[in-house]
Amino acid sequence: MARPLPAPARSVCLYTESYRILGANLVKRGRGAKGAMMKIVNWGLPLATVLFYGLLVGWFAPVVDAGGLPPFDLRPFGYDLAEAQAFLAALTPAGMAAYLGPVRIVDSVFTILMMLTFVLAIRRLGWAAMIPAVLYGGLDLAENRAVAGILTSGIAEPGAVHAASLLTQAKFAAFALAALLALWALIQNRRRKSMTGAS
Repeated sequence: MARPLPAPARSVCLYTESYRILGANLVKRGRGAKGAMMKIVNWGLPLATVLFYGLLVGWFAPVVDAGGLPPFDLRPFGYDLAEAQAFLAALTPAGMAAYLGPVRIVDSVFTILMMLTFVLAIRRLGWAAMIPAVLYGGLDLAENRAVAGILTSGIAEPGAVHAASLLTQAKFAAFALAALLALWALIQNRRRKSMTGAS
């Protein structure tokens, strides 16, 4: 017949078990909080991206009046010196102020949000798959700076226009690749969930 533990030993066991239960509860709560935070990020980040895109296209873009000519940022195949000169000649002073002010700020915020949304969607494919998304963000911000330099100088210098045009084309290429990877990641995630549900 087993002898009962002494009172000090029983106290140690009770304290140990209490701390074990407390630790397990804290871990469980931490996982629950992490899951709730991820849900907020998964929904909030794309929603913020869409809102800023709507603000950029629906509100600020029409203010950049250049006689119907598209801004440098929206020319996926780039632009040459003559096209840049034509845009600068047609851009109104109010359009110039909007382009260099609120439009650039909102465009930069949208770029960062879009990049993070891509990363969020692609992350399950691995770090290498995130490179186009991060590259897109860097190229877009560099393009904004290059275009701002052209607008501030008011002169379409061949070298500056060529560099900005290359950045615009590279930005769209990186964006397209990141979008395809994000779509593929979403399809893979749907398949994984359907297989898990079926099993």
